[in-house]
Amino acid sequence: MKNAFLAVCAMMAAVWAVPAWADGLSLDKVIIDFKPSDKPIDNINVTNQNSKTLKVTVNAVEVLNSDLPDQKEIPAEKLVVAPKSFEIAPGETRPVRLVLRGFEDDREAVYRVRFQPSEPTEQSVQEMDGKSVQVNVVVTMGALIMAAPRNVREDLKFVREGDVIHFSNNGNVTAQIQREDYCTEDKKVCVPLEGMRIFPGVKYDMKVPDDLKTLAFTQTVLVGGKYSKLSYPAP
Repeated sequence: MKNAFLAVCAMMAAVWAVPAWADGLSLDKVIIDFKPSDKPIDNINVTNQNSKTLKVTVNAVEVLNSDLPDQKEIPAEKLVVAPKSFEIAPGETRPVRLVLRGFEDDREAVYRVRFQPSEPTEQSVQEMDGKSVQVNVVVTMGALIMAAPRNVREDLKFVREGDVIHFSNNGNVTAQIQREDYCTEDKKVCVPLEGMRIFPGVKYDMKVPDDLKTLAFTQTVLVGGKYSKLSYPAP
């Protein structure tokens, strides 16, 4: 039996902060929002779900132009993590501190923090060229960190065209379209609506569910720390 190595990056970037986990590591939070009015300090609790002691390396990067064609990552200068590496025994939980050393004036800063074990945490057997191959998998868990600007400018626009709603975020903070169930007043129609994180400068098209194609409906959005309702008109 041959050994093969496969690196898998499991990044959790959903709109809702739920624990991320794998056979190796779990995180108690995967999304952190820093605001200039709050203390720029938070912790992520890391738990070892594996049966062996793991050495973990923590890496923080800043993501420029998120979800745009020229997106890129650079070393994070204003987001500090400690410790940057540690050993964690099976079943043990330990905190990793995040400290933000300043906010931008007119743009939202987006960071990703990745927790990578030094050795494989999962194994599987696959067939390759007629032979059984053991695949050792290193799963890197990650958290999304967003720092609001000092001067927040909200400017989310949308247009409904038939069964598609076109969004354009022209502001300087992320708009979080919330995943939720929409029901008409008589409760005859209840439909799950998808959620989406729309970063500044990003355009996004959302398909209208079949049961709502002829109806006006609403959906919750979170922008700049405030919830409001988007009212989609009937076509």
